[in-house]
Amino acid sequence: MSKFDHIIDRYNTNSLKYDFNVERGKPADLFPLWVADMDFKASDEILNRLHQQIDHGIFGYSEPKDEYYNALTTWFKEEYDFEVSKDWIVKMPGVVPTLALAVQAFTNPGDHVAILSPVYYPFYTVVKNNDRIVEDVPLIYSNASYSIDFELLENAFALDETKLFLLCNPHNPVGRVWKEDELNKIVELAKTYQVTVVSDEIHMDLVYKPHKHLSFGVAAKDYDQWIVATAASKTFNVAGLQVANIIIKNEHLRDKFKKQISKIGYSQLNVLGLLATQEAYKSSKSYVYELKDYLYENYKALKAYIEKHIPYIKVLPLEGTYLVWLDFSAFGLSEERITEILQKDAKLWLHHGTLFGPTGQGFQRINIALPKSKLLECLEKIKNAFEKE
Repeated sequence: MSKFDHIIDRYNTNSLKYDFNVERGKPADLFPLWVADMDFKASDEILNRLHQQIDHGIFGYSEPKDEYYNALTTWFKEEYDFEVSKDWIVKMPGVVPTLALAVQAFTNPGDHVAILSPVYYPFYTVVKNNDRIVEDVPLIYSNASYSIDFELLENAFALDETKLFLLCNPHNPVGRVWKEDELNKIVELAKTYQVTVVSDEIHMDLVYKPHKHLSFGVAAKDYDQWIVATAASKTFNVAGLQVANIIIKNEHLRDKFKKQISKIGYSQLNVLGLLATQEAYKSSKSYVYELKDYLYENYKALKAYIEKHIPYIKVLPLEGTYLVWLDFSAFGLSEERITEILQKDAKLWLHHGTLFGPTGQGFQRINIALPKSKLLECLEKIKNAFEKE
């Protein structure tokens, strides 16, 4: 029995995922498969280090020492052949605030920011909420897989108003891990049109064989107008501790970004978050390998179940993340009706596709980072709910 098979009761823990259905306008009895955190404990190494700090009993203002940076830079080098200097790392409370500050720092109101859709919905909101214009480049959906339309992407980059490109790699929600030739094309276009690239790589550690994560910072080679946003939050389930590590090689970009941080008066991060991140990268490698094996077994179980029992649902390939993109379009139902069946009949809360942009119509995103027994229960509920359709 895997340690990830253990069912942990998360109700009444102030969990956004479990305790706020009603506050978010949903029935209280929906089981959550939407928000991207896992129903697994963090690694023992992380938990032991946090217990030490809690026993110490003081949680004052804190900054990391060299041990923290050494853990990060060693991880990036060993796992991704990404040579990162300590000086390039800027600490932030999360990747989404990083996207927002990058929009503020590197564009002006009215400028365009390019994205590949369907994509994680804050990519839209951080642009629109800062009075910039989304330059939406839809991915090509063909044969149950997604690819980049490089002609459309070049058209977007060629606009004088396009100053910034927000890349998601691995891509949430479609599960793609961009290959070297795809990233090289993005680099060439960005270099040609002098577009700054912000690469959200929060899911970088959750990539399944034979696929391999290639950081934009490695692919870029002789182009340095980029930011790579990373965090331990998804991999180690420590999102609530709110620490992200933003890699900015170009000193001019780094200074502009830091100036934007200073404008909001932000400085020291959560001490527990810093310690958890350090311990994650320093001593929790075996946890990641076990976790990836378990998650991919969950994916295979989901795919096999749906193909056998609910063949109208198309399961897209999962190259990275623990978020599976499901195509419900064969039912010929509206998104509203699909969501109604899932919530009213199956009592499940998935993320509806158009949340990720108009091209998400007909899809639902499901989080599979939970014990397999619970996942199979949820799939049976979906089967029973759709049997009459």
